[in-house]
Amino acid sequence: MSKIKILAISPTFYPVMGGAERTIYELYKRLPKYGYHIDLVTPNLGGREYEKICDGFEVYRVGRKLKYRLLKFIFYQLWNYLKIKELIKKKKYDLVHIHYGFPSLFLFYFAKLRLKKLVIITEHHFGTGMDISSQKENPFFINFILKKVYKNADKIVTLSKEQKNFVKSLCKRKDIQVISFGIDTVFFNPSKYDKLIKKTYNSDVIILTVSRLVKRKNTEEVIKVAEKIVKEYKKIKFLIIGTGKEKKNLEEIVKKKKLTENIIFLGFISDNRLPSYYATADIFILPSKYEGFGMVYLESMASGTPVISYDISAAREIIENSKNGYLVSNYLEMYSKLMKLIKNKKLLKKMSLEAVNIVRRKYNLSIMVEKYDKLFSKLVKNER
Repeated sequence: MSKIKILAISPTFYPVMGGAERTIYELYKRLPKYGYHIDLVTPNLGGREYEKICDGFEVYRVGRKLKYRLLKFIFYQLWNYLKIKELIKKKKYDLVHIHYGFPSLFLFYFAKLRLKKLVIITEHHFGTGMDISSQKENPFFINFILKKVYKNADKIVTLSKEQKNFVKSLCKRKDIQVISFGIDTVFFNPSKYDKLIKKTYNSDVIILTVSRLVKRKNTEEVIKVAEKIVKEYKKIKFLIIGTGKEKKNLEEIVKKKKLTENIIFLGFISDNRLPSYYATADIFILPSKYEGFGMVYLESMASGTPVISYDISAAREIIENSKNGYLVSNYLEMYSKLMKLIKNKKLLKKMSLEAVNIVRRKYNLSIMVEKYDKLFSKLVKNER
């Protein structure tokens, strides 16, 4: 079979950092080795207008940042449409791969009805891509629109069973496929441990959180946990990696509670440095109200760092309670499990080893890429 050409569309990509962005990057960076060429069209949220990631994966960033949501939606469609129209005059694509069902509404119908192309949707969230914790938070018209889009897609992929159930509840389709995210276990690895990080923060125990700082991530609960623990462990450090709208508010709370010595906001950390923080931390905690899949769980576990998470669906799909981490219901339980692991180094080591083994066995990145390759090649073969 000749090289398969994919026109990819996503409302978000690097330099924005998050689970969806990393999924898209890792998938498309590897697919060329399987005989693919991918052109990704995405809003310009920073970075170069044109970027060649590798042979077979090119990125076209269009438009500019806009403040108002309605304007963003309208111009997102327009700018992407103009770039797509330009590209299809130069290249013949085999299929269109759209990330998120809602923001690319017009582009979906343009690809399906005008271009008459195969359209595959990968749903990373509850359709909108916004920071919501439940599908009930969608505006009433969103689910109506998504129902139409899902019904007309040639194939729908979700990252988790919860997202599959959401899509199924709208369109009643039975052919929805779950393809979980995979981790590069060479890039995220216990060997990335960096004693300089421990020395820098002058602490024998480091608790790590990697998260965008928005309401849904519930980071204020980390502060509540820290407030209790520092009463017993004065030198313990809570490192929080990530940026977002809530950063200033969270920093004010930390300052008010006089915890600035123990809770440190590191902001953005580059991909090259991130594995070292995961591998050096003793325990990873995340009190998020909802995760589309929970890639940070896998990154932490692959690095040999056990996870304590709020008991949400994404966490339940990855964390085997009391084996490679803990599922808890509130910050008091999170505090209790943290104390248990801090005091029991043998148990912490056992969980660390189990975390690494589970990721390597079930969530290796090659598994995800091979599943997408099988899906894409089968669809294109049937169409040709």
